[in-house]
Amino acid sequence: MSVVGDFADFTSAQKAAARDLPSGAPVSHRGGGFVVGHDGVAPQQGGLVPAYVIWPDGEERRVETREELARALRERLVWQCDRAREVGLDGVDAGREAAVRAIDVLAAGGELTTQARGPVFHAACSVWVDPVAHLRWSGFQHGLEGWEGPAAEQRRHPILYEFDGAFTDVWREGSGWAPPQRAITSARQNARS
Repeated sequence: MSVVGDFADFTSAQKAAARDLPSGAPVSHRGGGFVVGHDGVAPQQGGLVPAYVIWPDGEERRVETREELARALRERLVWQCDRAREVGLDGVDAGREAAVRAIDVLAAGGELTTQARGPVFHAACSVWVDPVAHLRWSGFQHGLEGWEGPAAEQRRHPILYEFDGAFTDVWREGSGWAPPQRAITSARQNARS
């Protein structure tokens, strides 16, 4: 079981989860997540950056600041537009203009939006931006819920499984941090006794 909630802040999410969910439930929150009743078990929370930017052709780049993220998104926007046209997508020119505006807003401290990810929201031309903290949480959650699967170093990202780069190593690192689910289940059962 996994829970995704929209709360104003991390503390509010933790309080609601402690009230409404069983111990051991993983809860996703902006910048990562936590495990109910097991403080300090999950990877540390974080913000938008540092992050990995992954383009549909497999190029990846780690960025440390908003400015680096905006620069990375601008640098390959022409390639993304060309790619969108190659696969026959409509609205590329208007989408490019919207992307430029959205990237400027991002660089100025605004949100990362779908428009900033490419001229058309489509797997052929949109970039994947995954903050490092979220990437670790995603790996952790996968390891927590799938502890009987392959060893962490053999696992693949569940969405970008065809790519195997530095971002996958960070995801695997998170997967390896996850204690086996049965340890959390055992702690939950002991707490009830």
